[in-house]
Amino acid sequence: MKFNIGDEVSFLNEKLDGKIYSIVSSVMVKVETNDGFVIDALASELVLVKKAVEERSKSLSEAEEVKPPFNNNQKAFTYSANTIQFISAPAEDNKLMTGNINFYIYNCTNAEIFFVLFEQQGKDKILKGKGALLPNTFSQTGNYKREELVDISNFVLQIISAGGEYRHPTVKDLPVILPSLNSSYLNADGTKSFAAYLEVVNFNKPKEEELVILKDTFKEKFETPLQKARTEKKQNDESRNNKNGVLENTAEIDLHIEKLIGDFTGLTNSEIMAVQLKKVVDEMESALRNNYYSLVFIHGVGNGKLKQALRDELKKYPNVKFNDANQVRYGGGATEVFFSV
Repeated sequence: MKFNIGDEVSFLNEKLDGKIYSIVSSVMVKVETNDGFVIDALASELVLVKKAVEERSKSLSEAEEVKPPFNNNQKAFTYSANTIQFISAPAEDNKLMTGNINFYIYNCTNAEIFFVLFEQQGKDKILKGKGALLPNTFSQTGNYKREELVDISNFVLQIISAGGEYRHPTVKDLPVILPSLNSSYLNADGTKSFAAYLEVVNFNKPKEEELVILKDTFKEKFETPLQKARTEKKQNDESRNNKNGVLENTAEIDLHIEKLIGDFTGLTNSEIMAVQLKKVVDEMESALRNNYYSLVFIHGVGNGKLKQALRDELKKYPNVKFNDANQVRYGGGATEVFFSV
């Protein structure tokens, strides 16, 4: 069955009721339960209790009812295509510094949106309003005396689009912005607007210069350790000095349990191997961060289980090669790892 956002539903196999919060796909939806939790659910597991048409129509009419009449200072708010704005403006033109302040949500997109607005007072969230906004319309969400704003640390706005490609819920913490005497915005008739604007969501594609900034800003966040190692190596191609047969940017790690922990009595074989493999992971991550050329893991000959577990772990790292370390030096009881650059 096809559901719409806001439909009241009940679960077939559980004593649970709620409303459709968002549509994920033709078979999967998100349901906001009566307890306030949002959970994933298959459409086939739900039964329609009540369509959202009546409630949605009510929300729309409420949103239209609270839309303020224009006065001299609010002939129109500044339109910024494909954005959703949070706006504060003086309630009265002649009381710019002392009068009440109105807050608005302006939907500058071509899709209808649903919103819920909370006041954050200490640890408490107080529901301030909810409703729907048609494309390119705005709604007043509050009227405050200035002293009332002292108790509000911020607002919390939840938005979901009812159309287009933006169906994922957006949650934003919004500061308590005040109208500005230094505002450079103009009303439609050319008079100065003292409204203050905060862009909540911007659905416009980034410009090329913005993409460059984003790339540089998030480069470190999205680079893998190996990619970082490659970049650093290209930037700083230091010569490797051979000291005692071991290169400066190599390391030798002994995995014998007595070398790793002081007291291992009482540990099972599987617990011992878990300690050894954790050491392998720690050393591999450290080597990648510090642009190592190679590592040598000394595992001994034994029954071969540690050697096999080590190599299974090494296979998880891309562009890493390994083989038996120097036979003369380690007697077949070590594995050498090489990091490709």
